[in-house]
Amino acid sequence: MDRLHHTFANEDERENPEVDMETFLTTLLEENPEVTHVETFADAGLLTRDRGLVVRLKGGPSGPAAGRKFQITIQEDRRHR
Repeated sequence: MDRLHHTFANEDERENPEVDMETFLTTLLEENPEVTHVETFADAGLLTRDRGLVVRLKGGPSGPAAGRKFQITIQEDRRHR
């Protein structure tokens, strides 16, 4: 997980940690051969102010989630800053 450490190495320099996490997760998901499509909520046209990703997995009988589409919401836990 060197990329995670590198991406969030200096918390004081982060302008928007939810955007940083969105970018990081997009990179990880796009590297996964079981994922066929990743886009942000904004790019997908979802009417929300939340940050997040829409992820589609490959079709076929390879598992219970195969061929399905998921929405992953990203919200920083600000209670323990």
